[in-house]
Amino acid sequence: MLRSIADTKPYFQDGSVSELREAIQVMADVKLGSRLNQNEADAIESFLKALSGDVPRNYRQPSL
Repeated sequence: MLRSIADTKPYFQDGSVSELREAIQVMADVKLGSRLNQNEADAIESFLKALSGDVPRNYRQPSL
């Protein structure tokens, strides 16, 4: 689910990444095989932050 992704950290199944920008770069490395430049990462981060709203009541943050 991407809704409110900027507000529902940590990221990934194991909670290993605590910042959205880092998660974006990790996914670019894994899926694209390269790092994003500053403008690309900014655009993706802005888009994901625009999806923020009220966090669903049934969302439970993983405990670490």
